[in-house]
Amino acid sequence: MRARAIEALWSAPAERSVDGALTSVNESGHRPIRCRLRCSTIAACRVASRRTPKCSAYDNNLRSLLSEDGYKRYRDYEKSKPARREYEMIKEHAATKLGLSLDAGQADSIVALIRDAGATTTETWHGPYDPLPRPVAGAELVDQMQADYLSLLNNANSLLTAAAESGMSEEYLQILQEYYTDKTQAGYDKWIFWNRPIEDTRAEIRVRTIQQIRDAQRAGSP
Repeated sequence: MRARAIEALWSAPAERSVDGALTSVNESGHRPIRCRLRCSTIAACRVASRRTPKCSAYDNNLRSLLSEDGYKRYRDYEKSKPARREYEMIKEHAATKLGLSLDAGQADSIVALIRDAGATTTETWHGPYDPLPRPVAGAELVDQMQADYLSLLNNANSLLTAAAESGMSEEYLQILQEYYTDKTQAGYDKWIFWNRPIEDTRAEIRVRTIQQIRDAQRAGSP
């Protein structure tokens, strides 16, 4: 079966800016969208930020205690953690939204596909090889939301292609398709919400807050 690609949730004529980025304005009139040509560079920057002195000391000690094969297997385990977290969320999605149970015998192969494609949506900072926190705010945060959305879109489609080529069943491909469609939609919605003019964002937050107060008042009424 050929996996259907998850399509980008915006499309508009693009122009190349002076610095080589693609710029565009979507139909709803949001400010120019900066689409980085190489979203994979984000992942590379994260990897580069992981090598703190403490991490290097831990890694050196680990190498001295383990055989070369043991060290490699441990590093492979550490690298697979984000993919394993993602697999658990996919399993929960299949059970709660689709009423399906994933075969435990296929867990490792699915985890490997997720890891190789980089199709993960969570990040932790407490592990010895985890990236450092990336505190950002304002316009930089909005740009990061956009970059995360585009990166996930690209990686999810790479995963679906690899899964189909591996001979994965149609049922499992459908589960992955629906899961990552939901994830990319959520990433897009969050980016667009904060990408709007601040006045529009404040107005919507005000409306939501008023509605929540009214709902709470009605719920407390006898």
